[in-house]
Amino acid sequence: MSDVDRPELPSDDLDLTGTQWEKFAHVSNSPNLGNDFGQMAYAFERAAEVLFGQWESGRGHNLEIPIAYLCRHRLELSIKSAWEEACGIGFDEGTPPRDHNLTRLWMPVQEFCESKGILHAEDNYVAQFRDILAFLDELDARSTAFRYPLDDRANHISVDVPRLWRAMDLCDTIFFGLDAMMDQYSDYLSEMYCNEH
Repeated sequence: MSDVDRPELPSDDLDLTGTQWEKFAHVSNSPNLGNDFGQMAYAFERAAEVLFGQWESGRGHNLEIPIAYLCRHRLELSIKSAWEEACGIGFDEGTPPRDHNLTRLWMPVQEFCESKGILHAEDNYVAQFRDILAFLDELDARSTAFRYPLDDRANHISVDVPRLWRAMDLCDTIFFGLDAMMDQYSDYLSEMYCNEH
């Protein structure tokens, strides 16, 4: 990064000697976005939007791979958030596994939601969503393809950013609908409980 590209920092932020380096990040028990898959997914989505805006304006040379990484990681976090939300309405699989395979993460959530009438496998959006996950898993099964150079340096990944962005729009539709349907199902369970007691 050239000096021209560097943002100006207030002078009091420039003294990073000794223990000042510890201010970059720390682990604590206070609530913040690092404790919630949904909030983290939103943060990665916003970061992708910022880079996409730079790319779209023509100022984002070489941002295709970082945009793809942010989008893919956002999907993983969103699925894990849906997993946790499903646990609140009877999904008994426990915490999301430390797995990066999008399809393996998604299918138990989808199957649970289908069993409760929240999702329908034959829905075109659900089928397209599964196709997007399968494609990303084929390209990036371990969540490393957009973070590191490929092992085979003769090849490289090309990202069609507009098509990726349209795919993310479809994923947004799925997650928005899923969240609303899970909320409705949760309300239904609460209503049933109140009627029985």
